[in-house]
Amino acid sequence: MQRGAAGHLQLGLRTVELADALVRMPDGTTVPLTATERALLQKLAENRGHILTYDALYEAVWGQDYYGCENSLNVHIRHLREKIEDNASKPQWLVTVRGIGYRLMGEASR
Repeated sequence: MQRGAAGHLQLGLRTVELADALVRMPDGTTVPLTATERALLQKLAENRGHILTYDALYEAVWGQDYYGCENSLNVHIRHLREKIEDNASKPQWLVTVRGIGYRLMGEASR
């Protein structure tokens, strides 16, 4: 994953424009990110290559007083994967670190 100027992330053939909260697809179309998806991706991008725990993601998106269930985070991650991955069922960019959290992979880690 490369991070360009103005908050652009290159994930394979897809470009994420964090400032505009959208994903530019290989065919040139765009898919909007929700505020929660954007916040999750921003936090993951800031820590790319490193594992972010479930708690760290909860706090980054919903604040430290959030008492939700892990399923809520999983649903948002699934929706995000549907937008940034070629195959959301076999992610190569946004990977699960079982029992710990998630990691946004870089180009060199592919």
